Amino acid sequence: MTITPDARFEYLEGIAALLLRFKPDKWGKLLGAEESLALFTEFFDKPDVLVLVLTLNTAGMIVPCLGFPAALKTKGVYFIKKKPENISKTNIKGLPSLDSSLLHAIETIVIDWSHQIRDVLSKDSAQALLDGMHPLPRVEFEFWDTRLMNLQCIHDQLNRPKVNRIVEILEKAQSCYWPALQNVYLNVTDGLKEANDIVLHLKPLRILLEEMEQADFTALPTFIAKVLYTICLIWANSKHYNTPSRVIVILQEFCNQVMDMTRTYLGPDEVLKGLQGEIEEVLNGISLSVSVLKGLYRTYQFCCANMKLFFKVPSGAAGSGRAAQDKEPVPWEFPSSLAFSRMNSFFRRIQTIEDLYKTAIEFLKLEKIELGGVRGSILGSLVVQIHEEVFELVKVFIDCKYDPLDPEDSSFDNDYADFETKIQDLDRRLATIFCQAFDDGNFIESCAKHGGRGALEQLLTGFGAPSPSDRPAAPLPPLLVLSRPVATPSFYRAKGGSHGAVPPPAERDCTFFSPVRRPGGPRQSRWDSISTLFIS
Repeated sequence: MTITPDARFEYLEGIAALLLRFKPDKWGKLLGAEESLALFTEFFDKPDVLVLVLTLNTAGMIVPCLGFPAALKTKGVYFIKKKPENISKTNIKGLPSLDSSLLHAIETIVIDWSHQIRDVLSKDSAQALLDGMHPLPRVEFEFWDTRLMNLQCIHDQLNRPKVNRIVEILEKAQSCYWPALQNVYLNVTDGLKEANDIVLHLKPLRILLEEMEQADFTALPTFIAKVLYTICLIWANSKHYNTPSRVIVILQEFCNQVMDMTRTYLGPDEVLKGLQGEIEEVLNGISLSVSVLKGLYRTYQFCCANMKLFFKVPSGAAGSGRAAQDKEPVPWEFPSSLAFSRMNSFFRRIQTIEDLYKTAIEFLKLEKIELGGVRGSILGSLVVQIHEEVFELVKVFIDCKYDPLDPEDSSFDNDYADFETKIQDLDRRLATIFCQAFDDGNFIESCAKHGGRGALEQLLTGFGAPSPSDRPAAPLPPLLVLSRPVATPSFYRAKGGSHGAVPPPAERDCTFFSPVRRPGGPRQSRWDSISTLFIS
């Protein structure tokens, strides 16, 4: 039997479905039975029939009856006319569309849904970074996986028949919450599209970063380039991961992973212990770390300068017979400090540790220095004293209890600032010893007679001065030029070198001042620092 649309039946179905929660096909079966349809007709057409009760039997079928049953053992819903009159298709508009308490209950459900869905959609993958934590890229991947799963479940629930019935009730009741429910549908649909797009485009990056995490540290430069290129391709091709806020998050988390791998390679507990052991071997590891991080910066700068390369459409991508049109490139215009703030601090810390090692190595060479000449014994003891003082300064770092690879801990910076201050004082004292050694004519002549194989050459080359034997035609080092005019040429000639057209230096007094160190600039060797002190 075919039932034509009837607002009276739709109203009863809406209320009964919400309260009895029967399956959608049960209502159709109810109206398909002539006995049931006759009861409904009697309730609608006879003014003296005031009560209609709908119940569910044990089989889940809807059972209608006029009046309250004598024994009701299951859940039911009843409809009562407010006054004796018939209910026609025309006067149903004059009846209350829905019981106010029931409408309020439905609207409350809609409000709860709106809040829950808003909470899901308002979550930000950058929250861990905003909370001061240092998450890795896997946190970003897990966030979007979870978001996709949650939104998919919500979308499926919103499209169930029961929810569709609630939507119809709100629409017919012209509830003020009907637009809000529409917005919920739209927000969930848009959010699901966004999550699908992002999960799809992050998948290659996820695989690459998992491989990088298992790779040897020496292979890191290759992975760094691949990862940054992949992020650029995501920026160029994803419809929803192409905003600065998203890219800044993944760049920060990628930097965190590189920093973690660098920390693991160097070892926070061991990186300064090398100052008393295999100092050259540990320095090689530190220098490798500096080189890797420099490569990261260079690759990032290349990506910024050549972003248009990632927006090119591969040949044949547009289909046969059509020319591929490159997309308009969108550069990364956000400040790099937003993505590399913590990495910059970490990089400076690694460079500072490298400087510490190089300074320590240069000064610890003093242990092997032996000075001859008239005052050789006295000057030699002063050099030994400087060596011992440097060892005590270095011991502060060897015995430290803090994490030197944590850029947020300023303990290392404080110790290093004190170290630099004392090292500058030692530079001045060494310069004084040098000056006295050069003023000792017998010492210079002694060095010359031994072909320069004496303490003078050892002392100079130990601090980065160019060796005359290595560069026979090179200009005289500043320290030698400023020495006695008699001794310097003989020293060079003894090594087979030539002082060329260097004019005889004038007699001078030793006047000293602190070496100039540019913050963040290239590091000076000890020779540069000490020779600077001789410039009047």
